[in-house]
Amino acid sequence: MIINIKYLKSKKVIIIMLFLLQLIPFTLYYSSLSYDFIYSIDDEWIVTSNPSIKMISKYGLGYGLKYLFYYDTTDFHYHPITYLSYSMDYFLFGMNSYELKLHNLLLHICSGLLLFIFIHLLVKNKWIAFIVALIFLIHPMNIESIAWASCRRQALFYTYFLMSAIAYKLFLENKLKRYNLLLFFLAIIFWIISTLAKASAIVMPAIYVLLYIHKNRNKIEIKKIVLHLLPMLPFLCFFMYVNEQANARNFLVREFRYSNFDHIIFAGYTYCFYWLKGLFPFPLVVFYPAPSEHLPIPKDYYVMFAISCILIGLLIYHFIKKQNTLFFALGFYTITILPMLDLIFYPLGDLPMLVSNRYFYHTSLGIILYIVIIINDTIHNYKIKGLITISYLAMLVFLFRFHLPVWKDEIKVFENDVKYYPSEEFSYKLAILYDENGETNKALEYLDKGDKLGKDIWINNPWPYYQQRSKLYVKAKKYDRALNDINFAIKKKDLKTSYVDSILLADKKNIETLKK
Repeated sequence: MIINIKYLKSKKVIIIMLFLLQLIPFTLYYSSLSYDFIYSIDDEWIVTSNPSIKMISKYGLGYGLKYLFYYDTTDFHYHPITYLSYSMDYFLFGMNSYELKLHNLLLHICSGLLLFIFIHLLVKNKWIAFIVALIFLIHPMNIESIAWASCRRQALFYTYFLMSAIAYKLFLENKLKRYNLLLFFLAIIFWIISTLAKASAIVMPAIYVLLYIHKNRNKIEIKKIVLHLLPMLPFLCFFMYVNEQANARNFLVREFRYSNFDHIIFAGYTYCFYWLKGLFPFPLVVFYPAPSEHLPIPKDYYVMFAISCILIGLLIYHFIKKQNTLFFALGFYTITILPMLDLIFYPLGDLPMLVSNRYFYHTSLGIILYIVIIINDTIHNYKIKGLITISYLAMLVFLFRFHLPVWKDEIKVFENDVKYYPSEEFSYKLAILYDENGETNKALEYLDKGDKLGKDIWINNPWPYYQQRSKLYVKAKKYDRALNDINFAIKKKDLKTSYVDSILLADKKNIETLKK
């Protein structure tokens, strides 16, 4: 994937590359800056109605920082830097989706530029670095991390993650001898900031080991690796502890009845999923339904597990053959995806979440770099390489423009999910949203679709959801279903008060009267 333009001077080429890596994604994403918040999927909880991000504006920087780092219990993870980032947006611009999403986009562009620098340091080839960074910046799988306000943590943590990797790589190169120790400590500081923005950065010590192996494949000194990792150990223990404490607040978790064998197949499915969607990102949805625990695992899960085994075999093969960059690429993907392979134990309500587009964001480096290196090493005709590159980039831009409008509002998000991965859950959510907009016929249409699907996949919604849906069933004159929903809402204990109890009981009495 290299275009041979040797007549251009190297520095001018790099300046043009850096300019394009800013201009192209900004142009593609610009229209999304006007999109509103997606309230029903995290934006209300994490951003618009989150009191923690308003603490600095309300009580000043001192108490605001103390609250974010010590007292905040909003999230099920410990991400104070992410909430500090939102706090700065709120302090400067108020609760404005335009400025907040612009911040997301600028972080994304910054990540792309840092990725260019990192890959250039790694492979010493500006064209490979440019193509990898450009694919990352315009890839449709990454739209979710930028257009969705709640996903700030992805681009924020990855910016510092790459800064840490660059600093450590420069430290290994030992070309700036006078500042080498400073580079090492900067690498650790950037890693700490990255982990405080998102817990996924906790895998950085393993990335350091990968970088060391890439640089010193013929002379690996275990003692040096241990010495490099030793200063990170206390911070690792701290991050594990605070995130365990935060995870304990997760009131959504329940036990699933999947077997250990099921878990292994699911891990293989997750490992393979990002490769397939990364190569051809269509169709994309916000929520990919997992198999029901009451039904057999679909056959395609076993196929994807087999592909994952082949990829792991390639990882081992590249290590044995000392194909350092290919080993690094597969190793990087494997290490960064590892925390996501356990998502089956972290459900979104009652729905096990195996995969999500946003997790491609920080794992994509390995996938993209691997494919680019393979094509670069196997195809020697520059014209064919150029044609493949331009064709693939054109396809990504086309799919990008197709997927971006999905994030315009809540209804479009759920319509897209129902279209490509039908589930009763999102059909019902659409029905409620249409009813709130006064489109009763549309609401009843999706209510009927949800009733007919019967996918056995559910999210543990709070009682207002079932109360709203019971009202829809009343409009559809399905009084038994309405009673089931209102009884379920009455049993729910979250956020209930005696005043709410009286409302729900009044709804139940009204439904029983109508049923007679």
